Amino acid sequence: MTDPAGAAGEGIRYAWLADALANDALVLTASRRLARDLRAQHDAEQQRAGRTAWRTPAILFWQDWLARALQESAAESRLLADSHLSAVLWEAQLEGVLDQPVLVQAGLVRQAQVAWQRLLEWNVPLDRLDRQARRPEERAFARAASAYREELTQRGWLDSAQLAAWATQACDRLEVPALILHAGFDRLSPALQGLFAALGDTGAAVRRAAVRPAAREVIVHDCADTDSEFRAAGSWARRIVEQDPGARIAVVTTDLESQPLEYARLLREGLVPGWQRGDQEHRHAVNVSFGRRLVDYPAIAIGLLWLRWLSRDLFAPDVSLLMRSSFIGRGELGGRTRLELALRQLPDRAWSPDALVSWAATREPDGDALDWIEAVGRLADLRREMPAHAAPAQWAERTDRMLRDIGWPGAGSLSSDDFQLVNRWRQLLNELAALGRVAPRLPAAEAVARLGRMAAETLYQPEAGPAYVSLMGILEAAGLEFDHVWVTGMDSGRWPPTAHPLTLVPTRLQRDYGMPDSSPADTLAFARRVMQRLAASAPEVRFSWPRNSGDTPQTASRLLHELPVRAEPSPPDPGWYASSLLALARPTVAADDRVPAVGVGEKVAGGAYTVQRQLAEPFAAFAAGRLGVSEISPFEPGIVPSLRGTITHDALDALYADRPVQADVLAWDDAELRQRAAAAADLGLRRHFVHADPVLRRLLSLEEARVQRILRHFLAFERARLPFAVAEVERRIDFTHAGVRLGLRADRLDRLPDGRLLVIDYKTGALKPLVGSDGDPAEFQLVVYALALGVDVAGLALFYLKSSGVDVRAAGDCEWDKRPGEVWPERIGRWKAIALGAIEAIAAGDARINLKLDSEQGRPLNVLSRAEEARRDQ
Repeated sequence: MTDPAGAAGEGIRYAWLADALANDALVLTASRRLARDLRAQHDAEQQRAGRTAWRTPAILFWQDWLARALQESAAESRLLADSHLSAVLWEAQLEGVLDQPVLVQAGLVRQAQVAWQRLLEWNVPLDRLDRQARRPEERAFARAASAYREELTQRGWLDSAQLAAWATQACDRLEVPALILHAGFDRLSPALQGLFAALGDTGAAVRRAAVRPAAREVIVHDCADTDSEFRAAGSWARRIVEQDPGARIAVVTTDLESQPLEYARLLREGLVPGWQRGDQEHRHAVNVSFGRRLVDYPAIAIGLLWLRWLSRDLFAPDVSLLMRSSFIGRGELGGRTRLELALRQLPDRAWSPDALVSWAATREPDGDALDWIEAVGRLADLRREMPAHAAPAQWAERTDRMLRDIGWPGAGSLSSDDFQLVNRWRQLLNELAALGRVAPRLPAAEAVARLGRMAAETLYQPEAGPAYVSLMGILEAAGLEFDHVWVTGMDSGRWPPTAHPLTLVPTRLQRDYGMPDSSPADTLAFARRVMQRLAASAPEVRFSWPRNSGDTPQTASRLLHELPVRAEPSPPDPGWYASSLLALARPTVAADDRVPAVGVGEKVAGGAYTVQRQLAEPFAAFAAGRLGVSEISPFEPGIVPSLRGTITHDALDALYADRPVQADVLAWDDAELRQRAAAAADLGLRRHFVHADPVLRRLLSLEEARVQRILRHFLAFERARLPFAVAEVERRIDFTHAGVRLGLRADRLDRLPDGRLLVIDYKTGALKPLVGSDGDPAEFQLVVYALALGVDVAGLALFYLKSSGVDVRAAGDCEWDKRPGEVWPERIGRWKAIALGAIEAIAAGDARINLKLDSEQGRPLNVLSRAEEARRDQ
């Protein structure tokens, strides 16, 4: 009979496996990934042998085997606490020993769990931990660890870290097979060594599975940079697949966790050039073996955000996400998007479901927006009716029902990945329900927060179909065998890897027990073992390193020289697929695709500002005035400058609503001035108080006081002016020229003693000149108003209103223009001609791009105008 743990064949993957299973061996693996791969290998061999049914092989991740043994042991009634139950217990113990319990966060709990696991794996007595602890965090952890162990004992529970010690003591009561093989362990902890020795004492033969011999020669490549390294690896894998479609290929990288999606994208560039234009098979050509936190999946994040609204108000950016999410509702988003744009016009605030429903009613939503608002209304009802506390199982059931009510995770049939994700979410709800063992009743806020932390602590990756190449990390590749392997990132900066000793355990104690990364020598020795293991993971093994990382030159890891290496030029880097298309492109031909002239009945939006834009950047005027393109307002906290300007304008309109003459203003005494300023400020802010939360109300109250000061300064300024009469406020003007219809609105028109009008515009922003150094207006807005009025105007004036007073920038026959030069009628006539020319250019369809603007000035429209491409073609 062949020794099932004997030598592995060089060209056969897992050559030892068939004989081991034929001898009814139990195979214990270092990872679930290796257990799945071994089972898949066995299943494939059975199918090749023509079998249609076979016994499930005994191949298990070692902790899963111990957990099953605990569950099946007739002599044991202890519960195995999962990581979430353990986390709750750790939180309680840490809160009990820390002076500031508020410091107990998920990160600290996770550190404690890792340290506890490592201590038990290396058989470190807790009394040694307590005696050697010196720093405050070490002493706190030592006390918490003792309390945690006592809590588990009192409850009659075990956690996963205690399984090896339990099984070592209970071996004589377990059903132990005659042959046990362990596979994929880069190092065996003392606890596992003790367990395997105890299993051997029962009469079982416990052996290490055979390891494939190292490749006789390892090829090493140096690449220009990381991008080139991964693209070259993809190109190498492509050539292998073309010759042997069934080959098992792996690209292993030293720092997959840093940017797994970017590495996969680079690998696809070499493996499947043009994958972006292909179907799902092309996108799935690379299987990334890296789990993401469950909370990082968008559908889960949206579901949790909706649940948080059950117990606390959400600010506008979060409400915006819920409005625009396709994971809620029946799939249509048009009405909800329009409602979201309206929400952006309001100051950011905390929104309760009731408050949002009340505001939305003023917008008269319909269609999908109405459905969404009705769902928010049902959430508001649940919020009012929910109990103060409930069992975790009840919160889990309510959570599932609430998400079903809003159509989560969206309309349409679920893909395989989506289906698996939803199932994992429901499993998480079951895990939440199980917390009732340690937290019988929870308030809603804590239940939702707990569910969010559980989702953040749960790593998840959907099971993918077959892929051409597996991309994985160094440790995940432990024990796996392939036909071809390429290991990237073997530069001296990343290999040997940075040591990560435990932060909660004294360094000296870690060194005394030889714990991982307790010394540089241990880290170096481990790196050597892993590198040797990788060199034996396939008949063909390649290592590579980038000569540059960003702007930093790199060198090869010195450990590579310990292998039988042969340096070879890197396989060619295919570069970016998109750049290859340029060589195939036909010569560029300018398309005769001019912007059409303004049509009959077409109204150009933006008013005078569109004319101003035409003079500075014709394309911007076309995009905003004719296409209706506008920037989406960001959500900003507090009262933003644009809102302050609106409030001030509204207050000024209210102040002069009865169109007084200066004599009236001079007749108002101090009390009346203050009363009028207060009333105008109230009218300017009143509508903003309607949907304000307490914090925003306080800010609006402060803003009201500021506006009152502005108005009082403004009235003092008005009383000192030369005589005037307010002729119009908020004067609307419809103006048409060359077929271009403009809707205009002048802030204010004053009648001067000579009967002519002074055109005034209020400003609350930064001070800018009305007339530039060239003698022409820097702001054409007032010129357009003067043109549209069709009457003789005495002047144009910008009133800049600040808390400290009023500044004026003016031109014309008025008290503020001290500039020598042309007489006013000639100046305004020339300016009107410029404005008319701009309007005629709009009418003709002039949409030229002003390449003198820098990238930042034209940024909002760069994608539409393709200004950067035009600038490069100059």
